[in-house]
Amino acid sequence: MPGLPMSLPPAPRVLLGACALLLAACAVKAPVAPTAPAAAPVAAPPAASAGAPVPAPAPAAAAAPAAKAAVPASAPAPAAASAPAAATARPVTPAPARPAFAEVIREAKRLPGLFTVWQKDEKVWLEIAPDQFDKPFLMATTRASGLGERGVYPNWMLGGHVVAWRRVHGTVQLIARATRFGSSADPGLARAARLSFSDSLLGSAPLASAEHPERGSVLVELSPILLTDLPQLTRQLEANFRLSYSFDARNSHIGPVSADARELVFPVTAHYALPRLPAPPAGPVPPGAPVPSIPRNLEDARSLFVSYRYSLSALPDPVMRPRAADPRVGHYVEQVYDWTESGAIDARRNFVTRWRIEPRDPSAELSEPVRPVVFWLDRNIPARLRPAITAGVLEWNKAFERIGIRGALQVREEPADAPMDLTSVQHPSIRWFLDNDQGALAFGPSLTDPRSGEIIDADIAISDNWARFGRRLARESLPGSRFADAGASHAHGPGCQHGAESLAELDFAMALLESRGELDPEGPEAERLVAELIKDVVMHEVGHTLGLRHNFRASLVVPMARLADPAFTRANGLSGSVMDYNGFNLPLAGEPVGPVTMTTLGPYDYWAIEYAYRPLPPEREAAELARIASRSGEPALAYGTDEEVAAGYDPQVNQRDLGDDPLAWAARRLALSRELWTRLQTRTLPPGTGFGVLRRGFDGGLRQVDLAAEVAAKHVGGVNYFRDVSGDARPAFVPVPGGRQREALALIAREVLAEDSLAISPALAARLSTDPLDRGAWPPPLPAVLQSVAGVQRRLLDRLLGDAVLNRLQENEATLAPAERLPLPELFDTLRESVWRELARGADIGVSRRMLQREHLRKITGLLMRPGAAVPPDARALARADARRLSAQIEQALRGKRLSREARAHLEESLASLRDALRAGLTRAAG
Repeated sequence: MPGLPMSLPPAPRVLLGACALLLAACAVKAPVAPTAPAAAPVAAPPAASAGAPVPAPAPAAAAAPAAKAAVPASAPAPAAASAPAAATARPVTPAPARPAFAEVIREAKRLPGLFTVWQKDEKVWLEIAPDQFDKPFLMATTRASGLGERGVYPNWMLGGHVVAWRRVHGTVQLIARATRFGSSADPGLARAARLSFSDSLLGSAPLASAEHPERGSVLVELSPILLTDLPQLTRQLEANFRLSYSFDARNSHIGPVSADARELVFPVTAHYALPRLPAPPAGPVPPGAPVPSIPRNLEDARSLFVSYRYSLSALPDPVMRPRAADPRVGHYVEQVYDWTESGAIDARRNFVTRWRIEPRDPSAELSEPVRPVVFWLDRNIPARLRPAITAGVLEWNKAFERIGIRGALQVREEPADAPMDLTSVQHPSIRWFLDNDQGALAFGPSLTDPRSGEIIDADIAISDNWARFGRRLARESLPGSRFADAGASHAHGPGCQHGAESLAELDFAMALLESRGELDPEGPEAERLVAELIKDVVMHEVGHTLGLRHNFRASLVVPMARLADPAFTRANGLSGSVMDYNGFNLPLAGEPVGPVTMTTLGPYDYWAIEYAYRPLPPEREAAELARIASRSGEPALAYGTDEEVAAGYDPQVNQRDLGDDPLAWAARRLALSRELWTRLQTRTLPPGTGFGVLRRGFDGGLRQVDLAAEVAAKHVGGVNYFRDVSGDARPAFVPVPGGRQREALALIAREVLAEDSLAISPALAARLSTDPLDRGAWPPPLPAVLQSVAGVQRRLLDRLLGDAVLNRLQENEATLAPAERLPLPELFDTLRESVWRELARGADIGVSRRMLQREHLRKITGLLMRPGAAVPPDARALARADARRLSAQIEQALRGKRLSREARAHLEESLASLRDALRAGLTRAAG
C-alpha cells in the first residue's frame, strides 16, 4: 500500500509490551498525556519567565485569541466597534524592544545540530530558523530516574508526539499536532480536517530575542516549556498514593543538552513537592474509600526528584512504505483517517508497526539488512545474565532468516568506560533497574512514526528482582491480582504483565520442585532455570518491540502428550508462540523433566514476522499479504489476543495454560497444587529458616487453583471466537459442545466445590507466616486460609451464575442441537447438589462448607430479590425452583440429630433467607 502524504503528519505512539497489570494490554498504546494548559501565557521579559511553570493553555484551536494576550499590558484597549474611528484614536505605546540576539547568548555555549541550542548555566535557548516553524518533528519522553516503587521506575519510555513550533506574535508555542486525521490528496478535505480536529498546546514561552540580523532566526528559552509536568507524574502519584504532589519549577532544572544533526536531548531534573503530609484517618475507613499512603523510599515524603529525557528529532525521510494490517495476524497497528476515497466504507487505515528492516541485496536468497536493529545492553545488567538476555534477542533472527534476512537483530554492550545516552531514539536498548516492590517486572514499549507504522525506537526495562526470585512474594505485585483482598496490589499501569505473571509461575515451580527434593533454590540448577526464564521473558518483550501483540491461543498448538517429551519440547518449544503467557511445563511426580519454560520461537512467531517483514514488491504486496494471512486456519497458527481474554467467553484463549486440552491442563494444575500443599504439611525446615517459604508455597498453590478453576469455568457457556474473514473455512463463533461443558462442570464440582477438596491441615495453617523483616511490617498478616479458599469459590460461583454465562447457555438453544447443549437446569442442579451434598447424607456441616453454602445462597437469593435487567427470565424461574427444593431439603436436615450447634444455626438462617427471598420474588412478580 503506498504511503499517504498526510496533510497533518500522524502522531507517534508508544506500544506497550511489558509484561501486568495490565493491561494488556503487555499491547496496548500509551502516549504521554500533555499537561493541561490553562491559557496561553502573555509575553513577559525573559528574566521573569525563567523557571516558571507553563500556565495551562487553552486548546491550540484557540491560538488566535491567545496571541492577542501577547500585546503589552500598556497598550490601550481596542475601541468599541460602534465608536467613530476619529473619536477613539489614541497614541499606541510601542512594544518594548527585545534584546539583540547576540546580547542574549553572550558567553553561552553553542551546540549545533538539528536545531542550534545555546546553554549558559541554568538557561537553555533554542534557536529556531524561519523554515523550522510549523515543520513537524518527533518529540519523545523517557523517565530516566524514579522512586523504585509503585510503577515509578527508571528507564521508562513514556510516549511521544509529532510537534511543531508555532510563532504567534511575540510568543512561541510548542504544538502537538492532531496527526491521525487528514486527506492524502483533496485540498478541500485537507482544509476540512484542519478545521474539524484540534491540535494541542504543550507549552509556550515569549520570544527571548530580536531576530538574528542575518539568519532571521529567533531565540526561545525552554524553561517555561520543559520545566513543567509534561509527563503528568502528579496524576500517577495521586492515583498511586492519593497524595496531591505539585510540580516545583523553582527547584527543577535542565541539565547539559546533547545535540547532533538527527536529535536533541534535553535532560530535566523535575522536583515534585507536597506542602504537608496528610494526617492518618481518625477512625475506621469505610470499605473501598481511598486512603492516602506514604512513599516508603523517600527520606522526606514531601519531596521527590524524577529525571526525564526529552528528545527532539527529525521524522524519517523518506517515509517508509506502510503495510496494511490484517485482523487474523496479531500486530500492533497505527490507525489514521483518510477521507480521500469517497467510495470507501470506512475512512480508517490500519498499518502494522514494524522496523525498517530491508535486505541489502533483494535478489540474494539470504542477505544482510541495510540497517540492522541493534539492541544495546546497559552496563548495569549483571554480567551473569547478559548471555541469557542476548540469546533472547538473537532468537528472533531465526524468523528473519526464514524470509531471507540474516542478522536483522544485533546485540552490543554499552562500554563500561564510555557511557552512552541510551535514552536517545537512536539507541534501542535493554536496561536494568532496581526497585523494592514485591515481584519483578519487564516492560517493552516502542515508539513509532504514525505516517507509516515504522518503529523508530524501543527500550526494554527489566527489574533486578528477576535475580532474587526466591525472596519475593510475587503475587503481591500483580496488577489486578485475584488476591488483592488478601494482600497488597500495586498497579504498574497498562500493558504487558508477562514478567510479573512469569515470576508467579516461577514461585510455584520452585516451591514444588524444592518440596520434592529435586531442586536446590541456591544451587546451579536454580540459576539455570532463572536464566531460561529471563530468556523467555526477553523473547516475549522483544516480540512486542518488533510489533507483535499477545497470542493467548498459541498454547493449544502442542499436544498434552508431547509436553512430557523432553526431546520434542527442546526442539519445538512448549507452545505455538513466545507471545503467549505460557505456563510452566511442570511434570507430575514421576514424569520426566524437560524444559520448564519456552526456549525458542513457535510457528506463529515465524508467521507473524513473515507478514510484517517479508520483502514484497509493491505490485504484488496486497496479493501476497492476503495469501500469508489466509493460513490463519492452520492449527499451528492459532491466534487470540487481549480482547478475547477481556471478553472472557472463549475457553481456548487463556493466560498461563499449556497444551491442546485446557481442561486436562486445569486438572493437572489442581493435582500439582494439592501435591504441593500435602508436601508442605510434612516439610521439615532447616533450623533458623523462616516460615515465609511455607506461606509462599501455600499462596502459589492457591493461585494455581484459582487459575485452573477459571480455565475450567470458561467452558460452561463458552464460545470459541475466530478472527477469520469471508472465504475462510471457520465461522466466527462456535459454541463449546454440551459434552465439553458438562465435563468442565464435573471437574469443578469434584475438585473445587466438593467436601475437603481444598482442605489444609491445621498444623500447616499455623505455620503460614511471612518473613516480617522482608515485609517491613509487624505483626505479620494472618494467613486467613478459610477466607482465601472461600474467595476462590466465591469468584467461581459468581462466574457460573452470572448474567453472561446464564445468557449464553440460553442462547445455545439457537446455536446448538438439543443433544449438544448444557441445559440451564443442569447447571443449577449440579451446583446445588455439589455445594449442599451434606443435606442428602444427613451429615454435619463444617465451617468451610458453611462458608461455601452461604456464597451459593447469596447467588440464588440475589436472582430472586435483586435480578438485573440482563438476567434471563428462565434463570429467575429456575432460581425460584432451586430455592423451593433447597428449602425442603434444609427442613428435612433440621429434623436430624447429627448437626452441630453451628450447623443447625446456619441451616435455620439459610431457611429463613430462602423464605424471605421467595416471598420477595412473589411480591415482585405480582407487582
